[in-house]
Amino acid sequence: MFEILPVPQRDVEGPVRIPVLDKMKDQGVFCFGKIESGSIKVDMNLTLMPQQKDFTVQQIFNSEENSVFYAKPGENVRIKIKGLDEEDLIKGTMICNQDDLCPVT
Repeated sequence: MFEILPVPQRDVEGPVRIPVLDKMKDQGVFCFGKIESGSIKVDMNLTLMPQQKDFTVQQIFNSEENSVFYAKPGENVRIKIKGLDEEDLIKGTMICNQDDLCPVT
């Protein structure tokens, strides 16, 4: 009667891909998203696409609002960032590795 959907495979070693779902400014600039591919850690340098603006991860919070040092694919995270203004973060933009940018069409 009901069909069980398979859990999608997520690549821990793949390129970082985090779509920006929301943003907030409260003692710093924060963005919210779900890690679709790759892993992130504190002090990691990333790029916001398609603006191609570089920034640094200052702090990572998991879905339980605990500060963590790294996050893996499938996790919902809140990221405190350094090097971007709140106006740069637009819903739907993509956070990527600096050396493996996602294509822009």
